[in-house]
Amino acid sequence: MKKTELPIVPGLEGVVVCETAVSCVGHEKGLIYRGFPLDKLVRDCSYDQVAYLLMYGKLPDDTEEREFMRRVAGGRKLHTIVKQAIGSLPRTTHPMDVLKVGVTAQGIAFPEQSPSARSARKIGATLLGALPAMLGFFRNAVLGELLRKEPKGDKPESIAAHALRMVGEGTDAAAMGRSLIGYGDHDLNASTFATRVCASTRVDIYSAICAGICTLYGPLHGKASEDSLDLILSFGNLADAFIGIQNMLVQKKKIPGFGHRMYKHGDPRSGIIKKDAWRLCRERSCTELLKIAEVIEMTMFAEKHLYPNVDFYTAIVYHLFGIDQHFFTALFEIGRLPGAIAHIIEQRELDTLIRPMARYIGSQPDEVLHDTNSV
Repeated sequence: MKKTELPIVPGLEGVVVCETAVSCVGHEKGLIYRGFPLDKLVRDCSYDQVAYLLMYGKLPDDTEEREFMRRVAGGRKLHTIVKQAIGSLPRTTHPMDVLKVGVTAQGIAFPEQSPSARSARKIGATLLGALPAMLGFFRNAVLGELLRKEPKGDKPESIAAHALRMVGEGTDAAAMGRSLIGYGDHDLNASTFATRVCASTRVDIYSAICAGICTLYGPLHGKASEDSLDLILSFGNLADAFIGIQNMLVQKKKIPGFGHRMYKHGDPRSGIIKKDAWRLCRERSCTELLKIAEVIEMTMFAEKHLYPNVDFYTAIVYHLFGIDQHFFTALFEIGRLPGAIAHIIEQRELDTLIRPMARYIGSQPDEVLHDTNSV
């Protein structure tokens, strides 16, 4: 490398490209959102409150929470343009493609007039209601599945309860909320970085959110929970799991749901969701499923010293809620939406185009011209 050349860092690992006040990975207290440790938020707050915290920078008081949830609930009434766009999709459409189409249609129906922090928060709250509704509409209108009716009550249904009713059969909204809190934000992960890159061009919020959705869809990012369930269900008993993982490692196959670039000593979100997985398995008398997962976990630690990430046990929780695994990544997106909104706001305040450099290693003009002249 020449002295004047900057080092290339594949994947930008360890490279700091911006400052953020949204979340911190690897803090001495684990993962923190706006200064609050994740375990405290999971213990003391609903996902609705955490979503507000991420988007507004503080926990809401009662009045602020009521107004926030009123706007969220309003977003659940999908515009005709959104319904027409989703209703025209084939049955084989992946739920993440449903969200891409739905968010794009939402942007056409309710365009952002003037990009700002205020409009981002307003639209973000509406999308927190609309995204689960889009998935529910797809299930009902395209797949022909009946959805459970909203329970009667004076208060709007929580985001977690609504999302669970739109995609699953379970009723444990608290556990769903904890999973969404775990997904709330995570530093400059791939989808958040893509969102910030898009936002740095001063584009409308819907386009920036779509950039994040497209990135989260990848099997090395949000889709890991879908693949984790396939892995767990592929083994009939504990012995099969132990031998199967050993064989996969010998064949150098990737084991979904394990390892994380940012956590060398375990994902703090994994332990939280694992507690819900155990409780739900006991309630449903299917502890064998969890034991198989633990055999996989122990084998991976013994052979590779790798810990499960948040996706591994989340796959079991969502499966026990009767959620089709193709909806797992879409739920990840719903959980991650408040963090994405917060990063869009930060990027707009920074107002700097993200434009890194690449090192050219292609042909030089004299080489090309020489080859052309020799023909």
